[in-house]
Amino acid sequence: MAILFDWYENPKRKEEQGGELTLHPRIKLNGSTTTAELRRHIQEYCSLTETDVSAVLDALSHFVGKNTGMEFCLGLWLFK
Repeated sequence: MAILFDWYENPKRKEEQGGELTLHPRIKLNGSTTTAELRRHIQEYCSLTETDVSAVLDALSHFVGKNTGMEFCLGLWLFK
């Protein structure tokens, strides 16, 4: 799947006003999937059961939340 992005103007400080316009890319939302759909898709391509995949996604959620200091929930934030 291709990554879609759009260009956005970089913010300027007061002392930079009137200078050359610079841009940066920002990823656009390219659809979403539910946790159940992701779980089934992963299960189709490997020997893990849907229950095993659920356990891995849950462990990933806890790991990212613990090690990044940010709230992270696969069911709500990443996969809707």
